[in-house]
Amino acid sequence: MQKHDFEGITYNNITDEIYVIIEGRDDIFVLDTELIPKANSIIKIDREDSNGKTVLVKDKENGLEGITIYNNTIYVANQSFNKWPQEDPSVILKLFLNDSTHASIDDVIPSEYVNISGMCVLGNTLYIVSDTDNELITYDMTNRKFGSAVRLNKKFPLLKGSGLEGIAIDNNGFLYLADDTKGKIYKFNLNH
Repeated sequence: MQKHDFEGITYNNITDEIYVIIEGRDDIFVLDTELIPKANSIIKIDREDSNGKTVLVKDKENGLEGITIYNNTIYVANQSFNKWPQEDPSVILKLFLNDSTHASIDDVIPSEYVNISGMCVLGNTLYIVSDTDNELITYDMTNRKFGSAVRLNKKFPLLKGSGLEGIAIDNNGFLYLADDTKGKIYKFNLNH
């Protein structure tokens, strides 16, 4: 397998596939659950939205980091310090899969938060982590509204100095965070 700089990862329970963001390329790598690349293993993502506005710019500073599936639709997060409508903004993108090798930007969810580094869905809530402020942010997928933001390093002091990159939440309310600064994975009970 070719060496890539992998970022976010998610599982598509409808297609039984694993999707991984390739940093630098800002494409999606597709594997089966045995981690064998699919025949058409790369999904190229358009850089422009449906209005022709360039949303994604390939550079060394910003790029796609988070990925999740909601209602059999792929959502990706662009990690950036720019806010919408600036070029290459910190946004969440809803993708439309044109075929097995190409996705277009179906919708842009502007974010008031920067440096989005990971996200996952539980129920109808999108949970987002921002690497800059170590914030856990919620977004109601049904009503299309951002909700609360919690400074995780204040709620959980052992996260001070962390660089949070990945997030998962299980059905029992446990929060899992991947830290690329300290090289650790943390588990917290969200219900306490």
